[in-house]
Amino acid sequence: MDFNEQNQTGANVKKGPVTRLVERIGELENLAQGLRNDYLRSLADFDNYRRRMERDIEIRQRASLEALLSDLLPVLDNFDRALCANSDNAEGLKKGIELIYKDLCAVLAKYGLKGYSCLGQVFDPARAEALGFVECEEGDANRVLEEFAKGYECFGRVIRPARVKVGRAGAGLEKEIGQKQE
Repeated sequence: MDFNEQNQTGANVKKGPVTRLVERIGELENLAQGLRNDYLRSLADFDNYRRRMERDIEIRQRASLEALLSDLLPVLDNFDRALCANSDNAEGLKKGIELIYKDLCAVLAKYGLKGYSCLGQVFDPARAEALGFVECEEGDANRVLEEFAKGYECFGRVIRPARVKVGRAGAGLEKEIGQKQE
């Protein structure tokens, strides 16, 4: 076997540092290209997943809304019947409206809506909105004395706070105002 035959088979050929660096660069470029392709594939998969989740959420929200509206339709039908009824019997009309109110409350409760009252309780700004204050005795200070509208919560989260009037100690208020003026 002569020198030319060894070169053609590639056996026992010594490579220089430049050739080894060029080969290593080629290997690293192939690796980088593979990693880039994997990254782009993962990015596309995640984008598809995100779009699918958004579509599923929208479908669930639409289905929930349709179910709520479907459950409210009988209540709406009862209102139509009440409006078409003979208005000579005020007591019958009142009972009909009370039944419609109970039906509406039952449908809303089915979907997690609960009403609550803060009357007589210590004022909690997370559950009540103070529309006014009234001077009172020390014992009733910071208590809800009057409720204009009850509050509503759904699954423990306040949807609408109760609208209330809160008691405030009268003597302390006068002293506080007097001190600020001095």
